[in-house]
Amino acid sequence: DCSDENLDQVLDLLFSNEFFLGSAVTTPFKEKVCNNKSLKLTNETKMIGAANCIFKKNKHFFATNTDGEAAINSLKSKYPIIGDKKIMVLGTGGTAKAVIAFLLNSVLKNNILNFGRSKENLDIMYSKFGCLTYDWPSINDHLNEIDIIINCTSVGWGEYTGTTPISEEDLIKLKKNTYIFD
Repeated sequence: DCSDENLDQVLDLLFSNEFFLGSAVTTPFKEKVCNNKSLKLTNETKMIGAANCIFKKNKHFFATNTDGEAAINSLKSKYPIIGDKKIMVLGTGGTAKAVIAFLLNSVLKNNILNFGRSKENLDIMYSKFGCLTYDWPSINDHLNEIDIIINCTSVGWGEYTGTTPISEEDLIKLKKNTYIFD
């Protein structure tokens, strides 16, 4: 068991065990674990400010965020992501941050369009990543220029199963070869 007060003690104990190779990190520790002085953060994790995975490599412990890495690797296996693709990222939460941080390795930041409901969260996204940010109602104004849509919202699962962030009527505005990733 772990608490805010003993997180560093638990991590130090794990790091001192020669058999410890890595661990998943869950809420509420994804951001707090990044403050541990024994961990080296990947560049993407520094940008995101949250890690969900600790692993040992060459006697050092690293923290990374596999949400973004897994999403981008999965997407790349089906669709080529290159610098000139226009990518719409829906949402401003942790998953969107992770996805955008890893997208920046493959795509120009001006080709990433991030949509959200909160101006405050969009301002954070712009300051962290420098991508283009837009309020939610303006999605329809950009659909005809998008090559890839990545849904990083809770719309479509859980209590929102059967719903979509883009209406069926508006989907016809997409180019025929637009790829949608959820």
